Amino acid sequence: IKAFNLSEKYRTPVILLADELSAHIVEPVEIPKEIEIIDRKKPKDLSEPFFGSSDPRGIPPMPELGEGFNVLVTGSTHNEWGYRFTADPQVHRKLITRLYWKIEGNAKEIVEYEIDGSEDAKIGIISYGCTSRSVYEATERAKKQGIKIIHLRLKTLWPFPDWIIEEIAEKVEAIIVPELNLGQLIREVKRAVKGKCKVISLTKIGGGELITPIEILEVARRLQP
Repeated sequence: IKAFNLSEKYRTPVILLADELSAHIVEPVEIPKEIEIIDRKKPKDLSEPFFGSSDPRGIPPMPELGEGFNVLVTGSTHNEWGYRFTADPQVHRKLITRLYWKIEGNAKEIVEYEIDGSEDAKIGIISYGCTSRSVYEATERAKKQGIKIIHLRLKTLWPFPDWIIEEIAEKVEAIIVPELNLGQLIREVKRAVKGKCKVISLTKIGGGELITPIEILEVARRLQP
């Protein structure tokens, strides 16, 4: 529902990254009694352009087929009325800039994340997907052993929350990035950290074998001040 809400609100495709592990785990799920449904903004009359906006971060209204509007479908550069203008640099620049800023300019409203652990920790962990389960357990075990960890779980991978990661990097001495690949998210983390702390990659490829809490905890112990 959140994916559809974002798509309707920002008039953009939203990719829901499903994790195979979700089909195999058994956990309690809390279903809210009320769920917000966001309906797309629609044009009021034919005089209103619905393929562009004068606001560089604007989100134009989106008509539906069969409602009397001249809905044009094209994958090419187009003006605010939907007509193809592939040879006009100014039209192209205006379109691409608006498409970029309608997402980047609203990143703080779009991004979802969770932070747990100790705010005064010197070790940070940034995770996403099923690896987060192992990090939760590792963080709890570390706490019992006197090792403070702050954990950032990313629910949204793009737009990338640079501002959150930079804030954590200013407080900690090192950030661990556990991934079930040879290192993908770590590239974005390093870019966002801007050299303010060490970034440690913890990768594993095991045909579905998860990174364990013990493996994460071992890295955290080595980084303990």
